Amino acid sequence: MQKGTDQSSPEGQMMSLLTVASRPSGAIHLLRRSPASSEAPSGTSVSGRSVIDALLTAVECLDTAALYALIGPESEGFENWSDANTLAAELGSSYAALPDAPLVISGPGEESGTYDSFVEFAIGPFAEDRGADEATRADYTSSANDNLIVEGIEGSDTSLGWVGYAFYKAEGDRMKAIAVANDDGECVMPNDETVADNSYPFSRDLFIYVNVANAQENPAVRSYVDLYLSDEGIASVGNAGYVQETADDLAAAHAAQVVRQIQDYLAQDATRPMKL
Repeated sequence: MQKGTDQSSPEGQMMSLLTVASRPSGAIHLLRRSPASSEAPSGTSVSGRSVIDALLTAVECLDTAALYALIGPESEGFENWSDANTLAAELGSSYAALPDAPLVISGPGEESGTYDSFVEFAIGPFAEDRGADEATRADYTSSANDNLIVEGIEGSDTSLGWVGYAFYKAEGDRMKAIAVANDDGECVMPNDETVADNSYPFSRDLFIYVNVANAQENPAVRSYVDLYLSDEGIASVGNAGYVQETADDLAAAHAAQVVRQIQDYLAQDATRPMKL
């Protein structure tokens, strides 16, 4: 059941019959405050503003080694981006010349699936070999509320954070995505296309798992799944800021849905026409 869902509500009762989980279209996105949203406050000199702008534009892409050096368990106490340079170089990062700027990190807490996936993608590949905990550093601003994470990222000129794709898209120009280097060293920016085809390294699929026994007993569960896979349901995915499945994946899901509908029909001793 999703955290924060009232189990006594209709939504809570439905969620007790369905399990929602994510794994490697939703995606995790590394973010900084956008330079376009950074206006010089009164009393800030033009030269000072230029220095900040240079720092903001210095980090366009990161690899997992640099991310581990910035956010992993061995980065505890790092207060500047540049504090991570030695560790990043030791790990073989191509991005071990990070700027000398305050490192202000905002992200989800351990209760979040987004946290778990980030740890899997960015921390896990290094932590075990180094005898470190497979977890992020503890000294960052964490929240279970994605809107508060967004506020934290937007609240500092030299911020670094991660949040789900839908929240990044909703913020428009107020946040800037950082590209992630893939295994070939190519920097991939997050967008609908790179998330859908999983070429963005931190992409992850979102699934629902249906309790078959409960679905057989409760027509509302079957109706919900039918709505989920209907044209209306699929359209709502994009409207909510998530990424549509590819045509092939949708076709496979619809094929499975038709098979289930046929099985339901054959299980009934009914003479009414079957509607697919």
